[in-house]
Amino acid sequence: MRHSNQRRSGRSHRRASATSATSATAARPAGVPAGRAGMPLGPAANTARAWTPEQHGPQVALVTASDLLREEVRRIALAASVQLRTASTVQELGTGPALPDTILVGSDISENHVRRGTSSILIGLAGEGDALWEQAAQLGAERVAVLPEAAGWLAEYLTTLDGHEPAHHVLGVIGGCGGAGASTLACWLAAAAGERGNRVLLVDAEPLGGGLDVALGAEQTAGIRWEDMHAARGSINPSQLHSSLPETGGFSLLSHRAGEAADPQAAASAPLPLEVSDEVFAAARRGYDLTVVDVGRGEGGLEAAELACDSLIMVVPAQVRAAAAARQLRFRFQHQGISLVVRGPLRAGADAQLVADSVGIELSAYWKSMRGLPAAAENGQLLEFAARRGVRRMTTTLLDELPGQDWQGAA
Repeated sequence: MRHSNQRRSGRSHRRASATSATSATAARPAGVPAGRAGMPLGPAANTARAWTPEQHGPQVALVTASDLLREEVRRIALAASVQLRTASTVQELGTGPALPDTILVGSDISENHVRRGTSSILIGLAGEGDALWEQAAQLGAERVAVLPEAAGWLAEYLTTLDGHEPAHHVLGVIGGCGGAGASTLACWLAAAAGERGNRVLLVDAEPLGGGLDVALGAEQTAGIRWEDMHAARGSINPSQLHSSLPETGGFSLLSHRAGEAADPQAAASAPLPLEVSDEVFAAARRGYDLTVVDVGRGEGGLEAAELACDSLIMVVPAQVRAAAAARQLRFRFQHQGISLVVRGPLRAGADAQLVADSVGIELSAYWKSMRGLPAAAENGQLLEFAARRGVRRMTTTLLDELPGQDWQGAA
């Protein structure tokens, strides 16, 4: 599996080598995005109750009327796990002690806003040229970040504001077609990584998938589900999230509750506000060594994979139509590192490498057909297969291929 050494989180990190300016006239090469840091709660699995995180004051402000700049900076702030307060004008920010110590100013803002003692960075887009540095000098901005090239540097800079440690890896598992087995593999990977002594979170990103906790036999385990988080606002403390989630198989689980919503006014399939899922993934990066996301095939899951995952594993059955579907899907994630698992059985004359060649993704592992697996998932016994020699060999290969060694423990 081929990956860049630079971690990514969302579209803003896809152009890796970031550049910034340490002054209005000098540029500096970029680094790597990092992550951020929380208390307990834990309603019973079938007790619907709204969950809200502890609130933390804003730390960084962005002043811009540009929707494009807001979206780019929002993704960077998510990767850095810092809260972002936005305003269209300087006046909207107000004054006094509530004003953050660091202000990001869009290139569309012309008035001189800089308060004494406030750190400011001018944010512009590629193509604006030398005018950005001239504008920075006029505004008194200390640095210039030209996006998307400077996305990595800006994320790293923001993480230093609160003494953050680097963010950890988010791995997505996706089926090249429906019924490929991505949920099963995601569960096995979470269990295997947990066995290595790491703190692992398994995330169910498919609202209509019936709930991963059912396949794991954990539907009665106490802890919050996605449906409990619709009312969450603000940043989420990683310790609070960890204390609130159910644990099973040596890892934490954030699943959907099948057929039930915490808010009676909301359907179980109602989309979670984007800012809530953003904060969940930001907290996961800080609180867990590895986050494994069962992406699913719904648009919500695909969006989560596109924005939050650093790398992807695609599972494809050894079938012609499945390979054709996977080939179409891979173009959506061409900016992320993707590896392929081909699932058997293989028909006569075919092999896993041929399937991988037709999909256009490098082959990482072949998953042999296993009797009794569908029944095990139906009965909540999916993890019993995780100890089998063939499954262990496959999960070990896939985990060892992930970039970075910081979370892998003693295999």
